[in-house]
Amino acid sequence: MFEREIEESKIKEQEIGFTASLLNDRGEAIGIVQTHYWKTSASQEDVRNMSARSVEDYDKRMYEDILLQFKKIDDVFGKDKIKEWIGTSKKIQNGLIALISEYVRSDSLSNGHFNVRILRIYCGEQSVSFVASYHQEQQLPLRPLLNKVISTFRYQGCDVS
Repeated sequence: MFEREIEESKIKEQEIGFTASLLNDRGEAIGIVQTHYWKTSASQEDVRNMSARSVEDYDKRMYEDILLQFKKIDDVFGKDKIKEWIGTSKKIQNGLIALISEYVRSDSLSNGHFNVRILRIYCGEQSVSFVASYHQEQQLPLRPLLNKVISTFRYQGCDVS
């Protein structure tokens, strides 16, 4: 059941709720955070019950979905590519179970690389993604800063009781 719900919650059906960028002295984005909201019938219980094999299957679908998104935006933003797919894991995030995917992508605008982490919290009609990325060439201090932001991310729109 959960696999079907993932298919129903594609990026195109999500709404961006918030976006913030950290710019360098030249006005280029070196850190970006976003929230996306979507509706699905998949719940925290569904994520909790995912087996290791289900997480692996989810990871493969996320990778394929991200590749598809890059193909769709190539004509507009250039030829950004996934340089390294780090993978997806299931973790408890401040009381909620999240699926966290991470990868490194090239950035055709800056000729650099961005590390991207997508934290997805499945919570039925109140589901949310939190995306944090930073320019790898600015790893210090950005990685510790975004690690702190991610570790303190709380979502009160999900009632797990």
